[in-house]
Amino acid sequence: MIRVFPFGYVAHDKAVDPAAPLAATVTVGAGGVVRELALSWGPWTYTVAYSRLGTTRALAAPANARSLLRERLRKR
Repeated sequence: MIRVFPFGYVAHDKAVDPAAPLAATVTVGAGGVVRELALSWGPWTYTVAYSRLGTTRALAAPANARSLLRERLRKR
């Protein structure tokens, strides 16, 4: 079995065991942007920090877009 963490690091030793306790910490900046991910298990900690991230406008649906999910929920 292989355990791959969200940022591509492959776990080894005891961290491979799906039952091994794994602590995850996410640090978010004032603008709601993820700044750091940290995973810990046993004596090991793996941290990824993000800096100088750009910003983009929120996605906007076209004016004629339909919500298929909403339509299907209404049919129930």
